[in-house]
Amino acid sequence: ALVNIALVGDEKREIARASDGGAEVTSGDDWVTPVMTSGERFVSPLQIDKASGLQYVILGYPVRDDDAQVVGALGFRIRLRAVQALFDSLPLPDGSVVTVTDQNGTILVRTIDAERYVGTLTPYTRPLQRVPSSEELVGVDGVRRMYSNNFVPGGPWVVSVGIPMTVALRRAGSLWNRGGAILLI
Repeated sequence: ALVNIALVGDEKREIARASDGGAEVTSGDDWVTPVMTSGERFVSPLQIDKASGLQYVILGYPVRDDDAQVVGALGFRIRLRAVQALFDSLPLPDGSVVTVTDQNGTILVRTIDAERYVGTLTPYTRPLQRVPSSEELVGVDGVRRMYSNNFVPGGPWVVSVGIPMTVALRRAGSLWNRGGAILLI
C-alpha cells in the first residue's frame, strides 16, 4: 500500500526516498514542518495527486538522535486504493460495506462505490471518539445496515463495517430459533 517513503533531515533537506516506480508522488511535503516542530506523529487529511489522481494519506514520524532531539522526519504515503483492496477481500455477506472515515468526516476508503464516495463527507459527522461501537444507520447509499465501528486513535480514523439489516435479522432469527428449540427440549 506504500506509494513512497521519504527521509527528510534538518531544513527540509531530503536524504533518501524509496518509491513504487509506477506511482511516484513528490508533491505534498507539508507534513515535514509539523513533525519537525512538534516532535509528534503527523497524519494528513486525504491527499490527491493532481498529475495522477492518486489518493493517499501521509503518515509522518519524527527521527530523533541519541539525545532525543528531533533531527529529521520519516514520511510514508499510503495508497488508499490498496487499503481498499485489502478490505474488498474480506469474507463479508453481500451488500456489506467497510468504510474508513477521517477526523473531518471525509470518507477515505469504501468498499462499495468507492469512486462515488471516497473524498466526500459522511452525513454522520461527529467527534470520532464519540462514535458508538455499534449502531443501525441508513448508509450514504440508502441501504439500512447494522454497523460496528472502531475508533483508531493512531489514524485518527473510524473503521466501520456495515452488514445489511436483512442479513443481520436473518442470522439473529436463526440464533433465536436454535436457542428456543434448545430451551423447549
